[in-house]
Amino acid sequence: GDRLDEEGRTFIQHSIEAANRMQSLIADLLTYGRVEHEAQSPRSRIALGPIIEDVLKNLENTLSTAQGEVSVGEMPIVSGIPSQLNQVFQNLIGNALKYRQADTRPVITVRCEDAGDDWKIIVCDNGIGISPQYAETIFEPFKRLHGKHEFSGTGMGLAICRKIVESHDGVIWVEANPGGGSCFLFTLPKADTDPDEPEDQ
Repeated sequence: GDRLDEEGRTFIQHSIEAANRMQSLIADLLTYGRVEHEAQSPRSRIALGPIIEDVLKNLENTLSTAQGEVSVGEMPIVSGIPSQLNQVFQNLIGNALKYRQADTRPVITVRCEDAGDDWKIIVCDNGIGISPQYAETIFEPFKRLHGKHEFSGTGMGLAICRKIVESHDGVIWVEANPGGGSCFLFTLPKADTDPDEPEDQ
């Protein structure tokens, strides 16, 4: 290290950063590729409340650093694969914390609505928002709206969300939050109401 000049140290630092980005990209690609394989697993009745609780525990440090607030309404029981639905909420709530307004405390709400045969889950934030022309683009793999120096990421998070939701026979989309920010909405099939079948937590 003491034999390197400033240019050499800068080059090594850039190389390390590039290697870290590549490692993150490979991990996201593996996750994306596993979705279809895991989708062949048997579906079970899943209570979404405990799923979201687990996600918030995983994001505890990020929430604390951002001084964020997450409000979760009453969540339903759906039919699905727990690990994959955990990934959806991890990505959506994590994004809401990442893409926050400068000098603004992140406020995130998670709620659901009855949509007939499905439940509609709504995750809203008060972040930087998304221009309408990018409402579809953001769900495509590798699509980033910001430079890597503004926000970290590989551009795969929302693509993974869409693939998981669609593998659960649902749809996912984004709308502007009337109060500022974005609302991500997705549907999941309701669980069969079998009182003797245990719920996955």
